Amino acid sequence: MTTMAVTALVLLGAFWIALGFMAFALFALLAPLAGVAGAAAITAAVFLVLVAFGALLLMRRIEAARQTALMAGLASSGVANMALGLVAKRPLLALGIGGALAAFFLRPNKS
Repeated sequence: MTTMAVTALVLLGAFWIALGFMAFALFALLAPLAGVAGAAAITAAVFLVLVAFGALLLMRRIEAARQTALMAGLASSGVANMALGLVAKRPLLALGIGGALAAFFLRPNKS
């Protein structure tokens, strides 16, 4: 393993140790006020919210990167470039055309 990989693993381990100490500090702060079970529940809820918030930020970052890559791929084609130009210059016209196309292609079959 390279020095960079070892450093990254050490920092990751230090992060988890610090997170454990933070959880215990929060638990120790809340234990006299809410009891042992209450402090454990509150600590777990706080860290669950932190994990959910981190996952939400990560999902947004991944989605933004995916959309950027998709738009770069679409902008390189001629027809898509023309369609994106229409949307940028005349959004209401593009919305009307999109609605008409959706109504045409999503109509029920009469067969």
